[in-house]
Amino acid sequence: MNADRSEPRALSHVGAAGHFLRWSGDGERIFFRSQSGDSLVHRVCVDGGEPEPLPSIRGGSHLSLSPDESHVMDVMAHQVLWSSTVDGGEPEEVFRFEDPDVRVDYPVWSPRGEWLLFDRFFPRGGDIWMMENFE
Repeated sequence: MNADRSEPRALSHVGAAGHFLRWSGDGERIFFRSQSGDSLVHRVCVDGGEPEPLPSIRGGSHLSLSPDESHVMDVMAHQVLWSSTVDGGEPEEVFRFEDPDVRVDYPVWSPRGEWLLFDRFFPRGGDIWMMENFE
């Protein structure tokens, strides 16, 4: 819609789900999790059109895009960080906490892609973790 709230329009009619929508680096596309179809993660052009399903993305609720948009980092079951390629390669497990009382959330790539931040949450607080030299 316009800034004055006129001319509202739906960007997509695919059922979005999850916590996060992500802009592409150039601002031309939106990445989001969907409840419909075979793919969990889709991208759609901000000008409209049909959303494009992305194959083999693990997760999709807390997705974070690599700076070159070739990978998606996400969490499964709040225990395991996964990196998935946008072009359909096999997802790769990056890190796992074995403690069932620990939750892993909100992975974020650094602007140049060599670092990864994520939140490790305990029942009584949490902390921030950083993986160095991550590419």
